[in-house]
Amino acid sequence: MGPERRKHEREDVEFVLKYRCNSDEDFEYTYYQNISLGGVYVIELPNRLKRGVVLELEFLAPSTPNHSPNKIDAIHLYSKVVYCRRNKSKPDTFDCGIEFVDLSEESVAAVSKFLEQIKHLKQIKAKQAE
Repeated sequence: MGPERRKHEREDVEFVLKYRCNSDEDFEYTYYQNISLGGVYVIELPNRLKRGVVLELEFLAPSTPNHSPNKIDAIHLYSKVVYCRRNKSKPDTFDCGIEFVDLSEESVAAVSKFLEQIKHLKQIKAKQAE
């Protein structure tokens, strides 16, 4: 495998993601397996998405104990498909690398806070497992 080309650190976590290719369509649901300031790795899509397709995304931030005033209800972003390949363990589904596009300062702040919440939740779970 070649050198790592990612610009942003990824957080491995699985949450539900809402997505759609066209604003006239209803949102569909899937999961993402990791997230960074640059994008998400989406798993188990029912259909292959073409490279370059623009998606509208919406995902909920996790809540953390004693942090409800800082809770982000939803993050709404636009993104594009970088690659899409067949899922090896579920060959009737597809996994895609999705890159966020045209992030506003507000969106960057929301995703950054979301990543902090994920790290905090992981710390809580690790302490509970001890």
